[in-house]
Amino acid sequence: MSQVWKELCIRQLDQRLRAERENLHLKQCCEREKHVVQSLKRLLYRQSPPSDKAYLEGTTRTRRIEIPTVGLQHMTALIFEQLSSGVEHSYREVEVVVEVNSPVSLDAMTPKPLLRDMMDGTRLEVFDHHILPFDMRTTADAWWQPWHNYRRRRVQDTVDNVVTESFGMEFIDTNADTTATFYVQQILRRHVEDHRTVFVWNAYVEPFTFENKRVSGIYFLEQSHVIIKPGGEGMSTRISTCEIITRHFLDQSMKDDPKMAALASFVASSLSSNIMTRNEKIEDLLLDQTVQQRSC
Repeated sequence: MSQVWKELCIRQLDQRLRAERENLHLKQCCEREKHVVQSLKRLLYRQSPPSDKAYLEGTTRTRRIEIPTVGLQHMTALIFEQLSSGVEHSYREVEVVVEVNSPVSLDAMTPKPLLRDMMDGTRLEVFDHHILPFDMRTTADAWWQPWHNYRRRRVQDTVDNVVTESFGMEFIDTNADTTATFYVQQILRRHVEDHRTVFVWNAYVEPFTFENKRVSGIYFLEQSHVIIKPGGEGMSTRISTCEIITRHFLDQSMKDDPKMAALASFVASSLSSNIMTRNEKIEDLLLDQTVQQRSC
């Protein structure tokens, strides 16, 4: 009888060992398949470097975060000084950049932000023309509100309609399953005029991580222009936007790095998402204000 039990135990042990080996094999296969799926997903949704002009999809979410700034403090004042000069230059050329150089007619709306590649990926321009059925002053005030109200910042805390700030930013592309973090310094200025309101801002954008890996040796300069003026029909208002992003390398050999090209495309897609999100927030705010006024 003891021999029978011995053989039974041997068979059970052998079956369990085979089952564990098979489970381990299946688990390894599953992990490999998951990696393949993630890779294919990135390839499917990642923005390819544009050849000339293309409408962009807005698939990126953004949020402000805290990131280490060790080693950046000594450059902060110099960067802000250069950004301040850049903002003044952006205001002087705003009409040429936004209206004269627009690749689409100002009488038309862009269904999505339009990307134009000017220098083989080195300089990218994103245009957007949006029309809202509200008067110009109300629309301009709604556009300005998120800027001076962020994190308890109030309009009286700004100086001469200027917002100066630095922060960490995280971009998440939900389709491509890609994440990047950046250190940002920016200056925005508002110009309220009789026939229009102009917003211009310049930003220094330094990548910190991309696809969970540390990035160095590259930074972006952003020049953004927004003109808000009557749309020409009734109470409508036109919001015309041009955001220019230029990449700079500390090591020129990095220009040919495919990862840097992918990062530049990711940043361009993020600009598009920011414009679309901003448009949605303005629309929501204006509609809420209209409902509140009518309910009073």
